[in-house]
Amino acid sequence: MKLTEMIGQLEALLEAHGNLEVLISDGVRGLFYKGDFEIGLFEHSDQYVDIGIGLCLEDDRAADNR
Repeated sequence: MKLTEMIGQLEALLEAHGNLEVLISDGVRGLFYKGDFEIGLFEHSDQYVDIGIGLCLEDDRAADNR
C-alpha cells in the first residue's frame, strides 16, 4: 500500500466517523496494537514507511510474554 492510499482511507474514515483511536490488528494471530505509534522511514533494500508498534500490544495472552 502506498502512502496516498493509506492517507485516503484514513481521511475517509475521519470524515465519516470523526477522530477515532487507531487500532492496528493482526487478523491471523488475533493481536491488537494501539497507543503512541512511531512513524518513520525504514531503509533496507528499498525505502518504506515504518509504523512502529513498540510496546502497544493489547492482547492479554501475548502481554504475558513481554
